[in-house]
Amino acid sequence: MNWNDQKDNRYIFTVSELNNSAKKTLENSFSDIWIKGEISNFKSYPSGHWYFTLKDEESQIQCVMFKFKNSLLNFIPKEGDEFIALGSASMYLARGNYQFQVESLEKDGIGKLYEEYEKLKTRLNNQGLFDESNKLEIPSYPQKIALITSEKGAVLQDIKNVLNRRAPSIEVNLFSSLVQGEEAEQSILNNLNLINEIQPQYKYDLLVFARGGGSIEDLWVFNSEKIALAISKLNIPTISAIGHETDFTICDFVCDLRAPTPSGAAEIISSEIFQISNSLENYEKFLNKVFFNNLNFLNQEVKNLSQRIINPLNKINENFLKLDESTLRLHNSFLSGFNKVREIINFSKRSIDLLNPNSKLARFKENIDDNLSKIKTLHSKHLSEKQNLITSYSSQIEQLSPFNVLERGYSIVRNKKGVVVKSIDDISLEDKISVTSAKISYEADVTNINND
Repeated sequence: MNWNDQKDNRYIFTVSELNNSAKKTLENSFSDIWIKGEISNFKSYPSGHWYFTLKDEESQIQCVMFKFKNSLLNFIPKEGDEFIALGSASMYLARGNYQFQVESLEKDGIGKLYEEYEKLKTRLNNQGLFDESNKLEIPSYPQKIALITSEKGAVLQDIKNVLNRRAPSIEVNLFSSLVQGEEAEQSILNNLNLINEIQPQYKYDLLVFARGGGSIEDLWVFNSEKIALAISKLNIPTISAIGHETDFTICDFVCDLRAPTPSGAAEIISSEIFQISNSLENYEKFLNKVFFNNLNFLNQEVKNLSQRIINPLNKINENFLKLDESTLRLHNSFLSGFNKVREIINFSKRSIDLLNPNSKLARFKENIDDNLSKIKTLHSKHLSEKQNLITSYSSQIEQLSPFNVLERGYSIVRNKKGVVVKSIDDISLEDKISVTSAKISYEADVTNINND
């Protein structure tokens, strides 16, 4: 075969064919693999995609991690950090560049931590530390809680703010601990031993472990086997409030209850007391509304009665009766309100005796006493005002009475028909007339008529 024949039989790849073939070979041979290297040339584009290089001492590879993947991470890589990446080798056809598409990224050493975590979790679970049958019931109305957390972090203030707003009667005793680092484990164990020693005297209703969010390394102390075993031996109900809702530690599983966040733990602790407090405030508002509605109704009724006086003496007597009836109704309304208040106080006392929030009970009792004092004052004032009003009406009517006119020396003259004489047309000579003065009545004959 000569050279020309060889030229006619050869297959010539296009650039696109070669790149496509290389791309398929890479993707079929190196899919879902782990690689390890140091991050360099890290760039985050406005699109949200990450571009960087993974390198070791002898080589490097270009990497890309798209936004829908890197958004699942709780960190941003830094230059020089060692990472382990899960992904697939591929090729960017337009440029023929070979690259590694990253699906997952974790710091070197994190994999070992997860492996240790899973092994410890399985071992403790097999020992029964996570069994629901061993869990203690979380009290609905805790009065005193022990809190293990850092005194310098925001977690402490978050918990205090929630409890002060929802259940200020709960007493919180802080056992300040390191929550990160090599000395954190012993710090927490020391506090657990201290709580065990003083529990007979202080009688804590609840123990809460709290820490803010962080990486697995930051939260690692709460994966301690020693701490887990110490918690399992406690006779105090425990709540774990470590990290964010997506963070899980061994402490979460061994404690009697896991809260999603420290603030969430405070809301769980105060939920029942918060509901009771709201109910008591609503009862108080209801009583005030009923009483003042009744009082306004009775005031309007008395006002309407006072405007309908026609025959003074009879109407005064009638109004006295109505006033007595109104007073009785007001009195009965007061007694009814008072009895309702007493029933609510007794109910509240029974409820509060169960949960014993002393400060809340004292404030509520003071409010009730103040309201009762106001009710009595308004009741007395109202009766006094109405009695003064009736007395004034009686005085005015007596001044207008015709009997008072007779007392001043005047007389009333009636003709033989009994009609009051007002002009000469009402009488005639020799008519019999009757005369009524203030103290006597007598008859007389008409002997003379003067038209003056």
